[in-house]
Amino acid sequence: MKRTKISALLSLMVALILILSTAIPVSAATVKISKAKATMEIDSTLTLKVSGTSSKVKWSSSNKTIAKVSSKGKVTALKEGSATIKATVDKKTYTCAVTVVDSNKTVSSDIKINIPSLPATVYWGSSDSRYNQDEITKVAYSNDQDYIYLTIKYKRIVDYNNYGFDGGFIVLMDENNEEEVYSTSIEGTTKTGIIQTHTYSIPIKGSIELGGTYNLRFVNDGYTPKPKDDDGNQKQDFTILLPSVPQNISYYSGSSVQSTAKVTNITYETSGTKATIFFTLEKIYDSRGNGQSASCYIGWKLYDSEGYIIDSGTFYSESMKVGDKQKNGKEYIYDLEKGETYKLEISNVN
Repeated sequence: MKRTKISALLSLMVALILILSTAIPVSAATVKISKAKATMEIDSTLTLKVSGTSSKVKWSSSNKTIAKVSSKGKVTALKEGSATIKATVDKKTYTCAVTVVDSNKTVSSDIKINIPSLPATVYWGSSDSRYNQDEITKVAYSNDQDYIYLTIKYKRIVDYNNYGFDGGFIVLMDENNEEEVYSTSIEGTTKTGIIQTHTYSIPIKGSIELGGTYNLRFVNDGYTPKPKDDDGNQKQDFTILLPSVPQNISYYSGSSVQSTAKVTNITYETSGTKATIFFTLEKIYDSRGNGQSASCYIGWKLYDSEGYIIDSGTFYSESMKVGDKQKNGKEYIYDLEKGETYKLEISNVN
């Protein structure tokens, strides 16, 4: 009886073992490549392996000119760049991203700037008025690890009412003239005729890199010079016949001369139906004494081709002592007709 119970118990244990062995599977080994990414020096080698399988592995490189791989997974770095090493086994692919570098390569820290031909002229103004005009005569530059030091030498030719506003723009373009990497306005000055030297410290960051090449440009802001005729003069929308100079023009109080200016030059520019008259003059007399500062006065009239006065006014100079000069003092005349010929006359003021 006991043997029958023991035999039944053994049979039950064998059945349980069989049930458990089929219900709980044994985990298969994980297949993986020894490195998912690697950085290699030129001419160095690296052996990759695939573990978790006994099947044959097929090796390949996405770019054999950068890194090649042997049939046994030995990777050789050839030149700078990136390549993907692939291991194919049992119809699955495992990869290692390889970056090849050359830490011994000499990187230039000097920056090259291509400079336009000089002298160069740059303007600031609006579409019909020139406020400032600078003539760039010299450019020099150097750099360290952090900054480009760009130095320009320039002369302020025109300064709107001697306010000293900034001028047009200094612009650095990339080597292909596709991207503007830096720009700044030209530093202002307080008087026309002053020669200035200014150094701009340009940070080396972002699109400006050590060893890069850049193109320097001078860019007008707002004002666009008129195109030239074949003889080199600016194209005019109409013609103004100017009086002969020099002329001495006086300001009277009653019958007494208070001041006298010698008008040495008169020029003009046009824009649409507007004319800008420029007076250059020197104060040569003041009834109160040479050291006294007062404006000079110049009367003017503009006649059309039929002799009719179409506009008139008085130009007031800056405060001037005897011997002082003013260049390009402005008077504006509006609503003129294109194609017409006008005549300008200047006169004493009483």
